[in-house]
Amino acid sequence: MCHSNLSEGVSDEGIVLITLNTRNGFCNFVKANGFIGLVPDSHDHLFFDCDATSKIWAKVKMMVKLDNAPSRWSDIISFMISRPCNKSIWSVLQRLVIGASVYMLWQERNSRTFQDLHRSIDDICKNIIDTVRLRIMGLRINDSVQVFEAARIWNFHVKKIAGWILNKDNSIVYSFMDFWYNMRKSICKLGVRLWFTWLSGTGFRR
Repeated sequence: MCHSNLSEGVSDEGIVLITLNTRNGFCNFVKANGFIGLVPDSHDHLFFDCDATSKIWAKVKMMVKLDNAPSRWSDIISFMISRPCNKSIWSVLQRLVIGASVYMLWQERNSRTFQDLHRSIDDICKNIIDTVRLRIMGLRINDSVQVFEAARIWNFHVKKIAGWILNKDNSIVYSFMDFWYNMRKSICKLGVRLWFTWLSGTGFRR
């Protein structure tokens, strides 16, 4: 729940600016020598114009193949709207990361503003990553090479699909044993079909 009110102002260009009314009206992420930086607390600044929050966004967006994504909230929204929204593993992860980042940063902002509780950038990143990992582990995911790549980056377990396994270093390799097993099974099925076809053609009777 947000404990602050919102105030609106209009810039010289006629753009509506939404400012978050914190206790002092300034960003509480940026600190220098114990003093809070004199930067207005706003949605755009929190997501992710702030030097501190931009580092968090830069780290997590790389983990979901959003390397070229902008770092300003309004631009991020436009960027995501222009992208396909589907059930692919990367599309799902991208949406989860954005949602978790917004939630965790808003929670951190309120904790710093109203409870004077502070977490490090690394701790916030870890919480975002853990939240996304737990969410993705609760979903049913179709097996694919892309899923295994995501599992390697996000460190979640995926069952082996036919022919593909995760190596000890989490690299994706094709199992020769699985290949040989599947090939032998196919040959056996083909042999049985040919045998019955031959029996039918010869008019074999008991």
